[in-house]
Amino acid sequence: MADVAALAGVSLSTVSLTYSGAGPLSAETRAKVERAAAELGYGGPAPHAQALRSGRTGVVGVVIHERLQLSLRDPLMLRIMDALVGDLGQMGLGVLLIPTPTGEPGERSLLETASMDAAVLLRVRDHDGEPAIDILRRRGLPMVVMEGEAPQGAGILEIDDRAATAALIRHLVDLGHERIGTITLPAGLDGETRVRTLEDALAETAWTPVHRRLEAFADAGVEPCVVVEARASIAAEGLAAAHLALAQEPRPTALVCQSDLLAGERSLPRASWASRCLSTCRSPASTESTCPGSRRSSSRLRCRTRRPRATRWRPRSRRCSPATAPSRW
Repeated sequence: MADVAALAGVSLSTVSLTYSGAGPLSAETRAKVERAAAELGYGGPAPHAQALRSGRTGVVGVVIHERLQLSLRDPLMLRIMDALVGDLGQMGLGVLLIPTPTGEPGERSLLETASMDAAVLLRVRDHDGEPAIDILRRRGLPMVVMEGEAPQGAGILEIDDRAATAALIRHLVDLGHERIGTITLPAGLDGETRVRTLEDALAETAWTPVHRRLEAFADAGVEPCVVVEARASIAAEGLAAAHLALAQEPRPTALVCQSDLLAGERSLPRASWASRCLSTCRSPASTESTCPGSRRSSSRLRCRTRRPRATRWRPRSRRCSPATAPSRW
């Protein structure tokens, strides 16, 4: 940098301002510094040196709660990460993907050592504390928590999923269903598609959204006739979980899926069982976030049942009929 300043005939601080953009410089002075740097082959200050001087890295850690190969198959997670990368990039910030710590004794988590200015936790646990939050607290780093309880001063992005799930269950009861099962999101990092008891699922579930959506059955006054945990929130795993649920006795007449992806909703490849009768519950996006200093808004939940088009409908035995949903099971 000193050589660039000498060749350009400016002070060392002027060269520093040229690269930092922190102060006013004339276009002529900036061009003079850039020509001198190009002649000397100088590419600018080392990023780690800039970080040491400023105390900022320009990096935001995004803590992933599941295997990356599963996250990359989840359209919702891809949209969230795309939005984070895009918006933070416009702010001149980069993103570092970090696996969630397990909390096992002796674990060396990247979250403890990675250089970053803040962190976004895509999901947190609701049992025995959250190791990621504990680590970030010790480091004194600001954080945003999605779909879970956040410590004082942290940003929160959440939906009223417990109330939404209870509304869906009541909607199915109003349709006449008496045997209602549920397909849950994965309970942990290395889960498999399997049948669970409600008690075990509530006791062992790691992630807050899974727990809340199971508790909604009690709010609706309904006990699920079967609980199946899906290995991942993708259409293929939802289909496998549905086959497993429908093989149980008593056979459910309706299934509450803990994500639209498990239900085969929207742009996903339609599983044969998902093209019959599908109810969804929507919440206005403008009421879903809470950040430090803001007021929490209550969401107005709206349930609706999607019917297949008449040209597509082919009634089959033990399938759902648009006119008499529960009676044909």
